[in-house]
Amino acid sequence: MKKKSAEWIRASLSTTDKNERAYIENFHPGFTRIAGSRKGYSVYSLKDFEPGEIVEEVPVLTLHTTLNELIESGDDADPVMGNYFIPHPIHNEHFNKEGIPMIVGLGNFLAYKKSDTPNVSYNFDPTFNIITVRATKQIPADSELFLPQLLHNNDQPETEPAKKEKKMGCGCGKKKQQKQELQKQAEEAKQQEVKENTKFKSMVDGKDLKSIKVD
Repeated sequence: MKKKSAEWIRASLSTTDKNERAYIENFHPGFTRIAGSRKGYSVYSLKDFEPGEIVEEVPVLTLHTTLNELIESGDDADPVMGNYFIPHPIHNEHFNKEGIPMIVGLGNFLAYKKSDTPNVSYNFDPTFNIITVRATKQIPADSELFLPQLLHNNDQPETEPAKKEKKMGCGCGKKKQQKQELQKQAEEAKQQEVKENTKFKSMVDGKDLKSIKVD
């Protein structure tokens, strides 16, 4: 991991002065529970949800490891980081030079399963460094909750070329596929649309704050 400049660190934390960093005092209580099985841990709803309703809010940690470093590491890429961490969605000139930082939602966020047909989405609010999970459809109580794919989909079947390469013992297909997926995420991170977050107001001018919605 390369040492980052002070400007990069300030940009990754969405602040120019840590003493002026904004925090929220009370998080949404969250109506989810975690349950385990032979397939691993999953998150389930504790109530019925309507589309757009908040499921829960969690704080976010920003890492110094970048998406670019994951791409460069190839087979040495951290599988935990590749599956659960998210490229910082804010476009910034320092990220272009030194790499896009990775962020991770805490609490139950780490236990959500990922799916190509998710029933919840998440918003990243860089002002307060929080992730808000919302229902994207009607969800009955005690239903399993699925987030959209983040970086990898390890459950997808391998292509025939990848299977052939795997039999040959080189692992080239998997390495190439992981690199392509990471590069795709890097491009998507640069193109994320910044949208208004009407829930929070600026303490300076009273205007709506910006947030990132991930469908």
